[in-house]
Amino acid sequence: MLTKLLVLTTIFISVGEPPSVVGHVFYNGNPTFNTIRDNDGTRRPLIHVHPKNKGVKDVVVYIKNPPEFSKRDKSKEITIIDQFMETFEPHVTIARPDEKIDFTNSDALNHNVRADGDHLLNKFNVVSTPARTYTKSFKMESVGTPIPIACDIHPWMKAWVYVFEHPYAVLTDDSGNFTLPRISPGVYTLVVEYPDLEIRSESRITLPATTPINIELRDTKEN
Repeated sequence: MLTKLLVLTTIFISVGEPPSVVGHVFYNGNPTFNTIRDNDGTRRPLIHVHPKNKGVKDVVVYIKNPPEFSKRDKSKEITIIDQFMETFEPHVTIARPDEKIDFTNSDALNHNVRADGDHLLNKFNVVSTPARTYTKSFKMESVGTPIPIACDIHPWMKAWVYVFEHPYAVLTDDSGNFTLPRISPGVYTLVVEYPDLEIRSESRITLPATTPINIELRDTKEN
């Protein structure tokens, strides 16, 4: 059973020019209600909540309509998505178009990696044996559409890859905090997403600004 997810995102606008967006995403419910069982019957969490400040890890925060000059070259660093202890780590990845991603397997058992994006080049299914590396890059989907990653051998193993052309997309850390890069003054749409529970919220922000913005997200499956 999925519970109602209440996330309050507080956005603070810096005084300097251009401003940056800093915030915190937290969960006001019982995360034990949002789990999936593995083959041993162990409940694995679908949401990771900090025990002290209730911050939510791996929430995607991005500017939907950034200025054209915000586009940048793809990263030269290779991102790694590992299969470890029958999970994908990291659980959510933000990449640039055609950025190389290494899929690795640190477990002592076989997995597979299946990507099922809408773009034809974002679809693949490969065997993932221990110590093997499979390198892949992704094309842009529609803005904000994640590419689901799965292991068919262990169906509770899920991951997500978001592809953005610009740098104004970040993940919350273990404490639910995030900082977006500085951006020119203007009116923007800020999007907050949590793909595992299909939660998404949009809000309009005007930069520069001095007052915080609160965003409430609810599980769409309950509406």
